Amino acid sequence: MEPVESIIFIRKQWMTGQMSAYGFQKQGDSYVLKKTFFNGDFLSILSVDATGQLTGRVLDTMTQDDYDPLYQKNAQGAYVSRVRAAYVELLEDIAACCCRDVLFAQISTPLSWNLSNVDRWPMLITVEGRWAAGRIMRLQFLHP
Repeated sequence: MEPVESIIFIRKQWMTGQMSAYGFQKQGDSYVLKKTFFNGDFLSILSVDATGQLTGRVLDTMTQDDYDPLYQKNAQGAYVSRVRAAYVELLEDIAACCCRDVLFAQISTPLSWNLSNVDRWPMLITVEGRWAAGRIMRLQFLHP
């Protein structure tokens, strides 16, 4: 089962000013948020590294153990479903307050592109296997 964090934050860009206002604390190169949810029964620990990659962890506040059923595909009981829904609601609130939408999650290419010389010539490019219309031309390829 793909982590719910990676699904919700797939095409998001973090805004550090809003993250600090929301309650994220800077720790080294990362931002960390600790927030309870589901009436204080669970604690979410979210960490965003310098590249914008989010990792999440959910603890049961009574036992201080990781709440593994949240990430298990076969855990489908009523209680787990309610906890999962509350966690998704929390993540969606964080995304709405701390992120902005971006068109592409990542542009993968074997070469680095210098897009500083952009003309207004229409063209089609492929990004992650999909066609995208654009106005990017005169690309300067930089070999690593």
